[in-house]
Amino acid sequence: MDHKKRSRIKGGEIIVVYRDERVKEIARKYKAKCIFNPNAHLGQSEGIKLGLREIEVKDGVMFLPGDMPLLKGRISID
Repeated sequence: MDHKKRSRIKGGEIIVVYRDERVKEIARKYKAKCIFNPNAHLGQSEGIKLGLREIEVKDGVMFLPGDMPLLKGRISID
C-alpha cells in the first residue's frame, strides 16, 4: 500500500500483528501500529484477538490476513 492510498483511509487505524521481524519493518514504513504475536503457532485467531484488543470498534473492522507477505516470485498450482 503506498502512502497516497493510505491517506484515503478515513478514521481508520492500520494494525499489523506479526511474528517475523521483517514484517514489522515493512509495516512501520507505512506508519502501522505493530503488535508481536507470541502465539502465532496457535492459528490466525490469535492474531485477530490481539488486534481487537488494541482498538475501540466504532463502525466495523476489516481483517486482511497476510499469511505469506514476504513471498516472492510466481506460484503455479498444477
